[in-house]
Amino acid sequence: MDRNTMLYLVVLFTVSYSIEFIIVFEANSGNYAFANILMILLVFMPATIAGLMVNMFKEPPYFLRTRFKDIRFFLIAYLYPLFLIVVAAILLDLLGFDIDWGLTAYKTRIYQIALQREISPERLYEIAVMSVLIAPFVYAVFALGEEIGWRGYLLDKLLTQNSLERVIIFIGTIWALWHAPLIIFMGYNYKTLRALGLLLFIPFCIAHGTVLIWLRLRTRSILLPALGHGAINGFMWYGSALYPDSGELLHLVLGIPGIIAVSILGFALYMDLRGESNIGYLLAPTHGKP
Repeated sequence: MDRNTMLYLVVLFTVSYSIEFIIVFEANSGNYAFANILMILLVFMPATIAGLMVNMFKEPPYFLRTRFKDIRFFLIAYLYPLFLIVVAAILLDLLGFDIDWGLTAYKTRIYQIALQREISPERLYEIAVMSVLIAPFVYAVFALGEEIGWRGYLLDKLLTQNSLERVIIFIGTIWALWHAPLIIFMGYNYKTLRALGLLLFIPFCIAHGTVLIWLRLRTRSILLPALGHGAINGFMWYGSALYPDSGELLHLVLGIPGIIAVSILGFALYMDLRGESNIGYLLAPTHGKP
């Protein structure tokens, strides 16, 4: 790891952790509006610090280039989290867990909300479906603030100097630990597990990070990892709806079943990348010849 990469991580974690502890304090004090504003600021810190590093040290911003033209990668980025939720649900169903394939509990909740608001349940359900389909794109805007840092700046810096395996594990771990204060002290993603939740979140981020790295390298675009990241967040509700009694440990996205499902996919895509003779060329043509 070179000096600039170390400097990037030190500055990023110092600034980010400072913001996160303020978020924790404000949220625990009941000031959720201000905490949410800081959360929006936080997600753009990896991109902001990366931009400062590029400008200060005149580093080539390969991660800002967009080259993908194949619609298949767009569909993969958009749909793969949904596919993994179904795989995780099938796994639990085969083990005898009660999966709500008909989304009965979710539909009942929609019906109750519709009655409270005095609108048609069918109309509310249509609105909910449309919102769900659009959600990955909305989340992708905010995810881009992280992806420019993780699968952009860091990937460009590390992949030409380290093995693919080390880069995948390192970036995934960094991605998880960046959330540590929020998870441990505020219960972000894991309201009750807290520190144990962080231990689950590390393999979650490594596995999903592998998929997002694959999208970046195969498309030479940071937009597809951002969409994939946005889809993870945007479709997470479906995991809760399919297995509403899962708890955090067996959640179909953040829990053990979801981690197993994405780990299988991540390993397959890692093997695909491992077959490249000059993986640096996938970042930018100036890194080598095909």
